[in-house]
Amino acid sequence: MGNEASQGADGWDRFPDVEEPYTPKTSGVYQDMTLPLSSYYISSGHNSYLSGDQVASVSNTKTIEKCLKLELIELRTDEMDSVVADDNVVAEYQARQRRITSKEQERRITAKEQELAELEIQREAILSGIEAKKALWLPEMRKLVHTINISFETNFKDIGCAGEVSLKEDEDYDKCAIEIKVTFREGEEMHLLTSKRQSGGERSVATILYLIALQGVTDTPFRVVDEINQGMDAANERKVFELLVQSSCKPDTPQCFLLTPKLLAGLTFNRDITVLIIMNGPHLEEGLPKAFNKKKMLRQAGHSGATGPT
Repeated sequence: MGNEASQGADGWDRFPDVEEPYTPKTSGVYQDMTLPLSSYYISSGHNSYLSGDQVASVSNTKTIEKCLKLELIELRTDEMDSVVADDNVVAEYQARQRRITSKEQERRITAKEQELAELEIQREAILSGIEAKKALWLPEMRKLVHTINISFETNFKDIGCAGEVSLKEDEDYDKCAIEIKVTFREGEEMHLLTSKRQSGGERSVATILYLIALQGVTDTPFRVVDEINQGMDAANERKVFELLVQSSCKPDTPQCFLLTPKLLAGLTFNRDITVLIIMNGPHLEEGLPKAFNKKKMLRQAGHSGATGPT
């Protein structure tokens, strides 16, 4: 073989497909180890097949199987250590998360407690202001209602009935109210004036007597009472009309206009009362009864042509 060269110990280094011996790349597992075991070629020395000494022992695969099993056990041990380590990391993470969450909750609770304390201070200041204002107006209100009640009771006694006005007090000011209690029958207990308890005529009597009682504590230029006598029985209408005349004709009282489609005959009038008949004219008397005498009526009413406050 011409120019045949000898292969020395360093001749292997000149083959390009041979890996450098003992390089960092080959010092560990660098192949794909995810395939089935049958896909790999196991390189081993001939002594790996011997079950004993090199002269008399039998050659078999037991030793290799044992080595593979030991390697598998080592790999599984490493894997379990990794799993345990991962569990510890997760547990530590969860513990830190709980600590962070706990601190965040404590911070929020502290902030809410401070906010609540500030609101409580504001609440106490508001309640204190309410009590101060209440101390100013409540006694005056009680005094005013007491004055109204005295007049109301007197007016009801004058017509042979009983009634009272009271102030309903409550911590919730929306529930405070003026309560009117009345009874129109002797020996009967007074009940709250409502739209269901009393008749329409009884409610009218209580309303006009309450308005008369208000006259002493209010300052108005005039009052208008519209058809208040409708629904009253004749006895109560006469009594209420007399009380209305008396209260509206007192000195320094405002004018009172009573609008009504009818009046009872023989009512008490005085010189301060003016009667105006709407839509009167030259033919008005044509529809009146023959026994009607206008001059006589005016004489009975004590009307001489003079007019005063209405």
